[in-house]
Formats: sequence, C-alpha cells, structure tokens
Amino acid sequence: MASELDKDLLPPIPKMFFLKRPMKAFERTMLHIEDGVAVEQDMLGTFFDVSNTHSVDFDIFTYCMANKDLGVVGFYLYSWLKHKNDLFDGYDVPLSSLSAETGIARRTLIKYLDFLKGYNMIEHQFNQEYFVVGMFDKDRKATTYYTNGYSSFLDKPVPFEKMEVMKREEYLAIKKQEREAFEKSIPSIPMADIDIAQLPY
Repeated sequence: MASELDKDLLPPIPKMFFLKRPMKAFERTMLHIEDGVAVEQDMLGTFFDVSNTHSVDFDIFTYCMANKDLGVVGFYLYSWLKHKNDLFDGYDVPLSSLSAETGIARRTLIKYLDFLKGYNMIEHQFNQEYFVVGMFDKDRKATTYYTNGYSSFLDKPVPFEKMEVMKREEYLAIKKQEREAFEKSIPSIPMADIDIAQLPY
C-alpha cells in the first residue's frame, strides 16, 4: 500500500486525485429472504468468486499472437466462445447475436470464424440443411460452436464444411409443396345442412 511506503518513493500526487477501492470486489453484502424475512449476509467479493469465469491457456494466447490471421480479434473471439462452451457445453448462437455480444462487425466476425475453423480452434455443427437469403424465421436455426484445446490446433488452415446455399426460388417452391401437402392432409369437414325453421331466431 502507498501508506506503507516512504513518501519520497512515490510520484507527486495532484490535490484532486482520488484512488477509489472497488468495494464489491473485496467484500459485499447480499440480501436474501429467509422465512419471509430479509436477511443480510456478508460474502467474499467478486475477486474471490470464480463461479462464472473461465481460463484460457497462455499457449493459446501466444499461438494467436504469433499467427497473422488470428491476432487479438481471433484470440478474443475464441475466448468468448470458450467461455460460453464452459457454461453450455456447445454454444448455439446466430451470427447477429454473436456480433452483438462480442461487438465485432458481422463481416469481420465471419472472417475470423472462418480462421478459427480453418486452424481447428473451433468446430461447428449446422442445425439447418441450407442457407437461403430471405429464409422464413421459423426455418432459421443457429449454428452450434465447440472450442478445441490447444493440442488440436493446426499450423496451417485446412478446408472445412460450409453450409449449402439454395436459391430463393427453389426454397419457395419447396415451401409451396410442403404447404400443399399439409393442406391435403387436413380432413375436409362436411357442410352442415340446417333447416331454417330449426334456428332459434
């Protein structure tokens, strides 16, 4: 602590300089209900709570920094996906949501996801058969991403599976056939024949 050091060893500190201690990082008070009564409980701060954290090997950091294709963005994206994999054991996320979560622009995100896939840092599973521009929302399914350990990484990128692209006209034709087949499967309801004299009005 600065208070324990000789004043001559410290740099000059301006008069309006404040050093604030992050209180909740060291200790915090949690409020919870017991038998209908609010009870305060002293707990360790967030610096000591590792329940929602993750770790990334330093080897992965050096691997990304030494690779001109990956760099800081590749490391950050891998780390984000690893964090989500630690929580969910595979992370289902559409590109729009992943872009919003990470703050990486969509085109840049696609480029770096391709790098991560090529170097076998991540694996992916498509949850729909094909991609169509203007696909109906009910047919869209997020891709699932899995992170690999450092020992699985490659020195050179390799080709990886890409989603099939279908023309919009073909997609709409398939949807039309599905709708017609569904309509044919619905049993027709016979028309009711009611005598006007039986009506109560």
